[in-house]
Amino acid sequence: MLVVSLPVSHPSNWLGLPTMAVTPSLVADHVRQALARGWKPQESGPAFEVKVSA
Repeated sequence: MLVVSLPVSHPSNWLGLPTMAVTPSLVADHVRQALARGWKPQESGPAFEVKVSA
């Protein structure tokens, strides 16, 4: 499992924090980055975490 943490809030947040649309191209970019960092989706195990900074 791949978990990507983005530096923005969910669009339904009620605090007025910055949000952004998560588009298919953004997802594809982060999947490619995770693969380059060693994520092996075919293998079981703990979640592979990628934290994206602003």
